[in-house]
Amino acid sequence: MADTEIFRTVLGIIGNVISFGLFVLAVPTFYRILKNKSVKGVRPEYHLAMMMNCFCWALYGMPFINPRSIFVLTAYSIGLAIQLPYLIIILLYVNNNKKRMYIGGAFLIELVVISLAIGSAIRLVPTMESKKKLVEVLCVLSSVTTYAVEAVCVGEIVTTGSVWSVECVHFGSLLGRTLYALCWTIYACLQFKSDPILLSMNLLGVLWGVFQLKLYDVYNKSSARSGAADKKLATADVQVQGMGTA
Repeated sequence: MADTEIFRTVLGIIGNVISFGLFVLAVPTFYRILKNKSVKGVRPEYHLAMMMNCFCWALYGMPFINPRSIFVLTAYSIGLAIQLPYLIIILLYVNNNKKRMYIGGAFLIELVVISLAIGSAIRLVPTMESKKKLVEVLCVLSSVTTYAVEAVCVGEIVTTGSVWSVECVHFGSLLGRTLYALCWTIYACLQFKSDPILLSMNLLGVLWGVFQLKLYDVYNKSSARSGAADKKLATADVQVQGMGTA
């Protein structure tokens, strides 16, 4: 029993480290936004979904909801603290006023949902079990929404035939998200009875991550072959031109 708790603690710390690493991966992108004063190429829907997802899972890890998931609380609190400035930067530098209203409206709706969820979990829902079920439903919905936004990126890869044309696809991020989900899957397995939602959502995340990595590998190789072929044709064209001018 003591060994299991130690292992869960180690996994929780690893999960928090990966969480921080994943969220700061976007720092260069947002530095570029600040430098160029433009959000071109950045998908606000992804960051809106991530912020809501972070909030729901941070709420899930609260002591009055799930007393033995403090590391879930800290990991997603880190994400929430980093995602909020990202969204503010997007709002400040989006060039289209209609899009700013759309992002701002979605952000406002998220804040209302967050406020209602906190109020319901703390005051309106009477029992601990009921509070936990309410938060679990929110966690499932937010996780599925995040995966759906990522699926749009996958669709763009299939449509364009290239991983380089899709901003939200990055090998480090895909690998990190897969390892992150794997870490929390094992963490939840060690306490299955109290963490079935954490287990199921992260197991889904592992499968989804492996699929995206495989897709990335296939289209990355395809892009590399296409680039090599284009380079070979360009070289041949130069050589032909050179022969013609001799």
